Amino acid sequence: MEDSNPTLLEGDIRFKWDPSTRTVAHGSRDTSFKDLHDSLKPSNATTLWRDLPTVSFPVDAELFIRSMDCTPNDPPEKSSTYQEILGSQEIGVGPVDRIGFLIPNGWDAHDGSMVCSPDNLTHSWNARLEVQVCDWSIRIDRTKQASRKAFWKDLKSAGGRAVTHVGELRRADGEEFEPEDAATVLESIRILLNVAAGRRINPVLPVGWRGDQVVWARWTAPPVDRMALVDSWLDPSVASKQVSELLERGLDYLSTPSHQNALRYAASYYVSANADVDVEPALGLAVSGLQLLAHQRLVNEKRKYRSSKAFANAASNTEGEIREFLGECQIDTAIPPHLTELQAAAAAAMPANQGVARDALSAVIYLRNRTVHPTRTLDSWSVYAWAEASMVARHFLRLGILNMLSYGGQHKSALSLNRWVGSVDPVPWV
Repeated sequence: MEDSNPTLLEGDIRFKWDPSTRTVAHGSRDTSFKDLHDSLKPSNATTLWRDLPTVSFPVDAELFIRSMDCTPNDPPEKSSTYQEILGSQEIGVGPVDRIGFLIPNGWDAHDGSMVCSPDNLTHSWNARLEVQVCDWSIRIDRTKQASRKAFWKDLKSAGGRAVTHVGELRRADGEEFEPEDAATVLESIRILLNVAAGRRINPVLPVGWRGDQVVWARWTAPPVDRMALVDSWLDPSVASKQVSELLERGLDYLSTPSHQNALRYAASYYVSANADVDVEPALGLAVSGLQLLAHQRLVNEKRKYRSSKAFANAASNTEGEIREFLGECQIDTAIPPHLTELQAAAAAAMPANQGVARDALSAVIYLRNRTVHPTRTLDSWSVYAWAEASMVARHFLRLGILNMLSYGGQHKSALSLNRWVGSVDPVPWV
């Protein structure tokens, strides 16, 4: 912490959920002249941004704990008390033989492998998925509390945050590794879990083990969305299988740095569009994500066009770029018959293009252009037509991301009338 007083603070460091995820240091000591000097010292800030403080410890300090009391005691009352939100900080050193991490607000799944409670071997539940790819082995277990229906019901109704899964990362050959060697694969796991849930469920508090000793940790608190009812292509009846294949295919694709960079932004567009925002910005975000994927696939990867300019010239406009990408993915762009509001609005407001009736993609681009370009006249489409267009745009982006990752399993379509558990379909390109 930014503190010129050499006297140690007595207190603790806590990970907190509300009002946002953060790591907070609490400490206190008797006030000294140095404390008074620090409190009166004028700010010398010269930039808008500042680095969050970190903490240092005495040489003989116990840096790691095996368990945590859920209600830690407050630090003793002293005349000088400090509370600081901490920045990301690594403690300890590698090498490690495995890294464990926590996953908050994950997904419900009824098809995982069975695990037993360590304190009651007669109690078991569907919990585990395991994948091995790119020299890494990943295991993710659903927690005991997340095996209960009442837990998910309460978490969703409260819009809260809680740890639902515990993950572990190892080298497939069992060899030790440095924590920084795992940074890329941990980032890929983060991106893929966001795609899976349609929310930010960033893994938190990674801890490195060597044998039965904790030797390294990263104290960090990335954003975690509150539990909300958002569109998801996962289905509880097969969710472990779906996430397993997504991780297996996705980690292979994202092992290329340029692929990871593109999908990081595409996933951000998707999660933002899928959140509880108005349909107008959601539609615009989805279109931007689709345009990014189209460029990544057709220019950067397949080299179908030699440059961005050549691609833009060939496609003529944003709709042309996205249409070519969706065609590559074999994604149907017709308006589904049950989206009656979108069909009626498109037929009334959008003339046929060279004798061809407008489809769902045309409707999405038509509305997006009228919100993005202020010179266009805004049509008085009904709120239902806007909502259906937003559903279609997010559906296209979701499938586009899965296609980029070479996912070939089942999905729950957001455009399907069948919404019950177990109603899934193969992705269109299979």
